Amino acid sequence: MTIIAASFYKEINMVKLKIGGREVAMVKFFAATDKAAAFEFVETRPGASVVCLDTPPTPVFGEFVRELTEVGRVVIVRDHHDVAGDPKSPRNVEIRAAADSIRAVCGANTVVSNRVANPACSSLIVAGEFAGDEFMIVADQDMDGLTAAMKALGVVYHELDTDAAILDGTLARKTREFGLSSLGELLVKGSATLPPFNDRNYEVAAQELYGSWVAATQGDSAALESLATKVAKFEEMVVKAKALAATATEVAPGCWLVDVTGQHGFHLGTLSASLEARPGCKVTIVRKDDGPIAKIGGVQYSFARHSADKDTDLKSLFPAGFKSSPEEGYIGNVPFLVHCGEKQWAEHVRVALLEKFGRRDICGYCGADNGPMDPQRGGIYRNGFDCCYCGGN
Repeated sequence: MTIIAASFYKEINMVKLKIGGREVAMVKFFAATDKAAAFEFVETRPGASVVCLDTPPTPVFGEFVRELTEVGRVVIVRDHHDVAGDPKSPRNVEIRAAADSIRAVCGANTVVSNRVANPACSSLIVAGEFAGDEFMIVADQDMDGLTAAMKALGVVYHELDTDAAILDGTLARKTREFGLSSLGELLVKGSATLPPFNDRNYEVAAQELYGSWVAATQGDSAALESLATKVAKFEEMVVKAKALAATATEVAPGCWLVDVTGQHGFHLGTLSASLEARPGCKVTIVRKDDGPIAKIGGVQYSFARHSADKDTDLKSLFPAGFKSSPEEGYIGNVPFLVHCGEKQWAEHVRVALLEKFGRRDICGYCGADNGPMDPQRGGIYRNGFDCCYCGGN
């Protein structure tokens, strides 16, 4: 297997591994360096059609597709990052426009669905559909991209599609309890042992894990033994995650925040599940020092709605018309999981969280509505403890 090591927003962000004897590139199309790395990969076989799997229609991916077609390359896209139905919000309108742009460039070769219709990208692919020598595959660098690439190359196992849908969902639901297979559970637990995403060693570790897991799904005993070692490390990480969850504070009614900056070696799924178990939990928030926004600004807040909630759109916490970009301090491509930076949290998102989930402070003297309650201050958000209208407290 070929390993390309990189660090996020510094060099490149790509993992290369062999699946069924065919080399696959797994890329996050966030920066120009990512696009350049993907170009270098596809140029190794200039006559092959480029199959892009589970690749969100980011601006950088749009440039990649357009530039490939301009030099005569055939590009085939199978993705599920469009919005469902008629887009209403400015952000969803932007996502639809980006998806339509990919469709326009690639034409009949493109299927860009949405997560409602196709929870997993693998459901858009027939097993072995792109296993021929005339294709080369570029996939998103996550578990859904991995399973899509496997299916495209005909390397499958019985529960692959079911697992893929769960693996692309919320962390708290990536368990056997919610239908994940024993093989899928090995990938989840193994992934928990990877270095932070922006760590220089992340791609090396991810390549080794993904390669071992693909082999394990095909019955390779040595690969299963390697994964068992990672599972033992995972169990240690679960203990640390539960201890961190105990330090969480309620920053708005039902919204629990835990600060894990400087903390490593814990299981994020266990942390999320522990926070969700708190009575009345609606949103979990993790303040951390890794991730694409943290790579630029030092700190990232990651928000996840409760796994049982199918309606709340966390993107509504962000300003109208926000641009989803690490440089802008906001990432919001799906309604159940969003991220922001420290400055954005302080200046906008914390207030929006209180407005959306806070209880109203109604004055007992004059009946005036003083705004949302702030659990961290013991009183109202805007004016300390006194009524804004009559001065009563």
